[in-house]
Amino acid sequence: MVHILSISTNRETLRILDRLVNQNEAWTGLPAPDFASAKALLVEHDFDLALIGSGISAWEQEALAELVVETGKKTKLVPHFGGGSGLLYAEIAQALD
Repeated sequence: MVHILSISTNRETLRILDRLVNQNEAWTGLPAPDFASAKALLVEHDFDLALIGSGISAWEQEALAELVVETGKKTKLVPHFGGGSGLLYAEIAQALD
């Protein structure tokens, strides 16, 4: 099972990411509506990857990358700013390769 964290401050984007991730039988996911929630979830859980959507600043992305290193997690951070489900699935597949 692939564990995915979806991060976005845009509620609709986050809802769609979470739905698309969790409809795949090989994946399970949790949503994070902001930077603070994402940090807490990254510390509490072992994710294979984190989808970084709209509303997360470059500084916050860097801080999340540092957190992954500091905690020894193997979470891959994958920027996702739209483009449809096909692009999302391709981004996830590429990150997991």
